[in-house]
Amino acid sequence: KEAAYLLMQWFTSKEIQRRIQSEFKGASPPRFSVLKEFIDQYPTFRTHLDAAEKGQVRMVPKIVEWSEVDDLSALEFQRAMIGDISPKKALENAVKKVERMLKDKGYYIGDKKYSPLFTGRYQ
Repeated sequence: KEAAYLLMQWFTSKEIQRRIQSEFKGASPPRFSVLKEFIDQYPTFRTHLDAAEKGQVRMVPKIVEWSEVDDLSALEFQRAMIGDISPKKALENAVKKVERMLKDKGYYIGDKKYSPLFTGRYQ
């Protein structure tokens, strides 16, 4: 747990967030202080900051299929909320359905194994 905490502390530090922003231009930094530094360079960051300050943040991947991801997940989560299945089973079902949809749409290449950091399949 301590190692995970230290990793997150390092990863979200101003220095590392600045480096990430420099290398992956236009990716919205999670730290407001770093976000503010890049507003002149990326005007859309003003919208991100305004939304975050109002508590209206919902940043999602920029893919056409995102509404389908929402729909597939919501159905399973509703089943858990009404007691048809456990929350764990709902999440497992949602992951399978979303991964299948993304694979069908060409987001996964063959049988290539992706890092859990990219697929979200980690505990």
